[in-house]
Amino acid sequence: MIYFYFRLDAWHRDIDHWRERWEEFGVTGRYLEPRDFHLLAERLRETLLPGLKALEALQDAIPTFADFDKMAMDAYNLEGEDLRTILRELAEIAEKT
Repeated sequence: MIYFYFRLDAWHRDIDHWRERWEEFGVTGRYLEPRDFHLLAERLRETLLPGLKALEALQDAIPTFADFDKMAMDAYNLEGEDLRTILRELAEIAEKT
């Protein structure tokens, strides 16, 4: 589970870096270079597999994990079998890109 939070924190730090840079230089257009988008996308992709592994590790400790899946899927308008299947599919796609 620590891997998920480590990866998510790296993504948050990158977002904060760009926000601070925009404010420091008075950038109003919120412009990012393509390489910056690629970095942010890569950081976010890196959270998928650790997030899946964290959910799988906690599954046995949470008797109502199916309810949690449904709540998360409903909150983000996700369609599919369950949250773990969706994360697995997204992680597989991310590995190919």
